[in-house]
Amino acid sequence: GCCCCCCCCCAELVARAAQLGEEGDVDGALEVTKQAEAVGRQHDTLYKQLTEPERTMTVCDICGVFINSTDNDQRRLVSGAGQGGWFPLCAQGAAEKTQLL
Repeated sequence: GCCCCCCCCCAELVARAAQLGEEGDVDGALEVTKQAEAVGRQHDTLYKQLTEPERTMTVCDICGVFINSTDNDQRRLVSGAGQGGWFPLCAQGAAEKTQLL
C-alpha cells in the first residue's frame, strides 16, 4: 500500500540491475542490486517510523495538556503560558481540598 517515490526508485534500480546482468556486467548488476536493497531498507524504516511511531501520551498534572513522549525538551518545559496560567489555579484548588478534609 505505499505510493512513494522510493518504491519507483527501487523498481528502476532493479530493472537497471537486470539490464546490466543481461549485458554481462555482473559487477555493475551486483552494485545496483545493493543500492536497490539499501533504498528498500531505508524506505521500510522510514515508513514504519511514520506509520507506527513509538510514543506514549501522558497528561500534565498542572494544566491537563497531553504530553507526547516524542516531544522535544522545549515542549516539555513547565514554564509555558498554559502552565503559568493553570498553576496558580491548581495550587488554590489543592489548598481548598486540603482545608475541606
